Amino acid sequence: MRTAGLGRYVSVAAIIIAFAGCQAARRPNVVFVRELTMAALSSLLSTPLFMSDLADLRAGIGMAPSRVRQDRLAGSTSVDWTQDPPRGLAAWQPRPLRAEIAAVLWSSRYGWVVLGLFVGSVGLAVWRLRRPLFMYFVLAYSISWGGGLALTSRYWMRGQVIPKMSGLLMFPAMLLGPSIAGLTLTYATQGKAGVRRMFSQMRTAWSPRWLAAVAIPPGLVLGVLLGMHVLVSPVFVPNHFWIGVTFGCAAGFLEEIGWTGFAFPTMRLRRTALRAAITLGMIWSVWHIPVIDYLGSATPHGPYLIPFFLAFLAAMTALRVLICWVYANTGSLLLAQMLHAGSTGALAVLGPSQVTARQEATWYAVYGLTLWIVVAIITKRNGSNLCVPMF
Repeated sequence: MRTAGLGRYVSVAAIIIAFAGCQAARRPNVVFVRELTMAALSSLLSTPLFMSDLADLRAGIGMAPSRVRQDRLAGSTSVDWTQDPPRGLAAWQPRPLRAEIAAVLWSSRYGWVVLGLFVGSVGLAVWRLRRPLFMYFVLAYSISWGGGLALTSRYWMRGQVIPKMSGLLMFPAMLLGPSIAGLTLTYATQGKAGVRRMFSQMRTAWSPRWLAAVAIPPGLVLGVLLGMHVLVSPVFVPNHFWIGVTFGCAAGFLEEIGWTGFAFPTMRLRRTALRAAITLGMIWSVWHIPVIDYLGSATPHGPYLIPFFLAFLAAMTALRVLICWVYANTGSLLLAQMLHAGSTGALAVLGPSQVTARQEATWYAVYGLTLWIVVAIITKRNGSNLCVPMF
């Protein structure tokens, strides 16, 4: 109950901070944040047993709420469940996947602490609009890493290995961070007009040559793997995991709302496009740390985790330069989303399934090297502003 009480008080305090931030901003376009905090507060106060272990939840789901509440408040550590045999939903045995998802979502003892940090960061982001870029990164990291913490804290707080399913469930939770942060800061700093402008960039027309740029990352991934398959080892044969296309589409559409839609234009105000892109690429790569050990097929990466992350950082930073290059010349957020989706989708679909952790770090490094060669060509031709010269 100490953890539950701490989580509850931190959550309430953060909600108050968020509400105060909305009031201090005195802007009509933050009403939705105020409504969000009030809804979170209502949900918090109406949940009597939000800190229950999964075992207790399954055993007590058919029990009278008053009995469970009395036992919890009395500090009882053992309950005679046989006096109230499970009934109704307690007698239903869910499928393994559904059971695992329920375990992750409902049994975290620190979930409400994460909620408090999330709502508090929303309030601070609205309150401190004088530094919107900094608050964007705070909010994006808080939502994404907080979501990953909420889904896996029950394991790492006990020193247990995080199951593969729990690790995979962190991906959709993390994707919400950049998109929510980008929309929130755009709405708070530019109002409805800024949000409409952002969504209009998802319908921007472009010439066929810029559409062809979307094929650069998938082409490089395929070329690297085919070359290493012939020259290095047969294990580098490209895979055909076609469902990976959906992973790429989700990542590209949601993430680029924040990274390209808000962060890059804001960073470019005081930096060259190249410098802004490289800086953003490194921040974006570090953002992946909670799920880095679940990327690729040779997971966990074990002693090669750091080499894999360095190769991943090099590849993603170069990819970010490509995305910013396309956006700087077209103003199309949709093209940036497609370029991101093409890279992530290609890595998920074509990534070889039989490689070791060392081999996976190697081919990621080669992929990153080829991306940087493309970046060098683009920079030499277009300069540090990444804009194609007008003839």
